Amino acid sequence: MDPLVYSSAAASLNSYACTFQKIFADQMAALRGTDAMGGNVGASKDWATSCDKTVTEATTLTQSLIEAMGNYANVLQASGYNYALADHEEGSGRAAPVEPTQFPPAWASCVVPPPSAGGPGSGLFDDVGFAVSALENFGVSIPDGEPDKLQNAADVWSRFASADGAGNLPALLEGLANDFETETAPDLEYVDEDIREMKSSAESILGLYAEIAQSCRDHKAAIDSLREKLKELLRELAEEIALEIATSVAFSIVAGALTAGFGAAAVAAAKAGKIALKVKNYASRVGTVLAGIGFKVLKALEKLPVNIRSVLQRLRELGKKIIGAGTPKRPNHVPEGWEVRRADNGKGWVWQKPGSKGNANMFRDAEPTAQYPNGYVRFYNEHGQPIGLDGKPGSKAATHIPKNPDGSFPTPQGW
Repeated sequence: MDPLVYSSAAASLNSYACTFQKIFADQMAALRGTDAMGGNVGASKDWATSCDKTVTEATTLTQSLIEAMGNYANVLQASGYNYALADHEEGSGRAAPVEPTQFPPAWASCVVPPPSAGGPGSGLFDDVGFAVSALENFGVSIPDGEPDKLQNAADVWSRFASADGAGNLPALLEGLANDFETETAPDLEYVDEDIREMKSSAESILGLYAEIAQSCRDHKAAIDSLREKLKELLRELAEEIALEIATSVAFSIVAGALTAGFGAAAVAAAKAGKIALKVKNYASRVGTVLAGIGFKVLKALEKLPVNIRSVLQRLRELGKKIIGAGTPKRPNHVPEGWEVRRADNGKGWVWQKPGSKGNANMFRDAEPTAQYPNGYVRFYNEHGQPIGLDGKPGSKAATHIPKNPDGSFPTPQGW
């Protein structure tokens, strides 16, 4: 195997992680000013709560992915060094490989997205709070929110999900995984699978941001539609109230919301119950309009793979695990003097006869997997070929020897 495959992949993976982090940080900063965009009343409050929950989970997963990529880059870099050191021959005249410095952390703190929930509690409102509060007395809560802020947030999330270095991250990771499909190191046979798990996680996370963006647009459209439909209803209500109390009413539209200036006389009449029946009638009509708009909460989290958090957690901890793990006791069947090292993918241990090249004269004790819940072992002959229990080279299935629940396992003939 070529150690450069690992060192080159390590540099690329670290670069991808740092670029993804930079794009993410820039877009989070661009969300300034979108606070309380979702609203704080009725269906808008429900949507804003679901949006905040989704954004919190998405940003947490983003941090986990970036940390996983950064840590795994160090794993690959260490692997390249280990194999280069194993290939080095003393007295050959070639300089010994120099142990590389670990990459700095790829994740850096950034601006936290502002909460969507909040606001004045009156999207379609009047100067003295009369019309909305009066309707609420009859069980009608008019959703509020800030359409312009929602559009700005949607644009930010869309830019992030499609930016070069973010939107194409899955393709970049797939390219790295392909580089390892032909590598035969037994302790790195799952590198391509690990990288593809990062790829799948990136696809899910980017899909989450795309759904957040679309949900912002949908919520904006619902608010715009609601306000348009309620304009005439509120005008009619205001005019009837004006006739009832013999006063005039002024109208204006600011930032998409209708303002009806009723004045103190209308408020006094409402408190006295003189116009309660009129308001009740309009409350019923407003309720019908609300039902027809179809406000929807954000349910994107339900589409996430159930294991995405545990997968990213394992990959995040992999670098620490490799660096900090203690050396296990030598198995009885492994000759004394064989060198032990942590499997480069962090999923087990490898013992190998000193001076052996490639996979020759080697034993691997692997950690549990879905297919092998108790773990498995592999034995390699002097030619670097994996062997089955009959002592002969065999297929992948035949040479993966399952461990028993107590950790024991059979050994091949002649081992």
